[in-house]
Amino acid sequence: MNLLASVTTTSGLNRSIGFHEIMDQYPDIEIVAEQNGALELDTAMTVMTNILQANEQVDAIWCSGDTNAQGCLQAMKWLERLYSVGEEDHIILVSADGAAESLTAIREGSMDACISQNPLAMGRMAVELIAESLRTGENPAESFYAYPLFTITSGNIDSEELKEYGIWSEEIES
Repeated sequence: MNLLASVTTTSGLNRSIGFHEIMDQYPDIEIVAEQNGALELDTAMTVMTNILQANEQVDAIWCSGDTNAQGCLQAMKWLERLYSVGEEDHIILVSADGAAESLTAIREGSMDACISQNPLAMGRMAVELIAESLRTGENPAESFYAYPLFTITSGNIDSEELKEYGIWSEEIES
């Protein structure tokens, strides 16, 4: 299932498109639900509660944002369908962003993965490009710069590789 972020934002729309581009390659996988959690905790919890009540079997959930994932976790807990990673009946839960709450859920074993972006590093990169453009009077060489993502799991959450990439949600809490 796909719990969407706002499809009126570029990131929300692109995450939904990306989800479908990949899932379309697996016609045997049934998407039992696709709704907008709106990146609001209460909305995501309500939507997920309704989906879980309507579907006896949900194997995996993709959330286009961490707030949606937290709503899913609350709904699964409330409906007594929250099982740790590796347990029978565990529902695979993956989200995007890298918020502290998702990192905690991964460490606790209730969430499988989070695709982290690093907005602090992305912001620094943007400011450097602007400063260079102001210094030289020339536009950047590229019109789009893709910043690398990092898939955080229980197996790499405390790795040197992730520390080097940067855990933005822990940096801003400091």
